[in-house]
Amino acid sequence: MRRFLAITPTLCLFSAGVLAAERPYPRTVMDDRPVAYWRFEEPATEQKVANLGSQETALDGRRVDVVLTKESATAALGQAAIWDRATSRVELAGPVSRWLNGTASLEFWIKTTQRGEGSWNAPALFGADSNGDGNDLFWGTNDGGRVGVRRGDSGPAALTRKPIDDNHWHHIVLVRDAASGQMKAYLDGRLAETYDDRQPPAVRTEYRTIGKLESLPGEGAPLSATIDEVAIYDYVLAPCQVKSHWKAAHRR
Repeated sequence: MRRFLAITPTLCLFSAGVLAAERPYPRTVMDDRPVAYWRFEEPATEQKVANLGSQETALDGRRVDVVLTKESATAALGQAAIWDRATSRVELAGPVSRWLNGTASLEFWIKTTQRGEGSWNAPALFGADSNGDGNDLFWGTNDGGRVGVRRGDSGPAALTRKPIDDNHWHHIVLVRDAASGQMKAYLDGRLAETYDDRQPPAVRTEYRTIGKLESLPGEGAPLSATIDEVAIYDYVLAPCQVKSHWKAAHRR
């Protein structure tokens, strides 16, 4: 078995500072039980991207025009992956719609100078358009350099309050409660924005690609960024969990 041993999510049983001091970054993430976790730690000659989360090989990926780099946000994170072509993407063995269309959290690290334009066609980490009915989600969407989660073509969104197109590394956590419609965006360990999307419709779009919009080939703007440590959870991460992940990445 290739996964780290995962235990019940911490859910703030201890202080974020204590957790970060005791656990390395990958273990901190794994202890909070992601269904998918892509670290991009494979050899540069290998196109496969292993999923370390609970779904294991069902969500393994394959790099397409994505290159690996030794540079990352901190030494604790290892390698990262560069999206720098219109065709750059990671194709997954199966869809992640089961999780992202429901109550979920998406976590990743990003460094970019990109300032996206539009809504349904803006660059995103996960996104699929469903023609004009608002029945779609865009996770990691880039709206004028602000990153977040959006429902619908130009619909409700929780975005970082300041743009992150400064070519520095940033830690992003996006959460959505499918029942209440509440969406949140965290930037570098702190809550940046909350939006209450009241009476949200059921979302049925399908995602099986990292870093490339789906459903409208050629119409979505390509992602231009360096990405690392992408994780999906099937519940809403608590603020102390977000903080503990941020702190764990900066352990010395």
